[in-house]
Amino acid sequence: MSGLEGESDRSSRESSASSTTSPRSVAFSIRSGGAAKKPDHRSDKRDEEAIEEGKEQKWPLIKKAETNDRTVIYVDEAGFYQLPAAVRTWAPRGQTPVLRAPLNYDNLSAISGITRAGKLYMLVFEQSITGEKVVEFLRHVLREVSGKLTIVWDGLPAHRGQTAKEFLAEGGSRRLHLERLPGYVPDLNPDEAFWNCLKNLEMKNLCCWGIDHLKTEL
Repeated sequence: MSGLEGESDRSSRESSASSTTSPRSVAFSIRSGGAAKKPDHRSDKRDEEAIEEGKEQKWPLIKKAETNDRTVIYVDEAGFYQLPAAVRTWAPRGQTPVLRAPLNYDNLSAISGITRAGKLYMLVFEQSITGEKVVEFLRHVLREVSGKLTIVWDGLPAHRGQTAKEFLAEGGSRRLHLERLPGYVPDLNPDEAFWNCLKNLEMKNLCCWGIDHLKTEL
């Protein structure tokens, strides 16, 4: 009997899920003040409890850093391919736009940091981001920004590897403090929003015909 009830419950849930996009449910949603929404993508690996705990622990420290004349920089990495990021655009009715691009996966890796005031720092590489590249970026930021800095980033292995630890031990920690964000929370890192804007707005539907062309566009 319990097995039959489980099947019934599952069928009910599936029916409920599919009915949320039926014409009747859409009409009801509009009448009740609803609107069409694009879903917010979130990883199934997010630990919401750990995220809330991280907020309680990290944000006071970050706020304190800003009031103590430290420059807070949010850091993240991204990859860019010659293949275009195809997004919606305008076209004559009934005529679907066609993007013609070289079919290869040559790419560039980039690491950037952004302050709350919107000041951006970025380096672009033709190789993957490694601990050495991360340290190169940290040295770049230390040259460009005076005073003490707090770097806020995720738990990428290159961020917490031996190369970064040695850099801090050899003197980098005199001006540099690192704060690690909880895992899978791009919504807490403003630099993620920068990459999203660059890929889906500034470089949307862009077909690059070589790495040099892609580097120029970046």
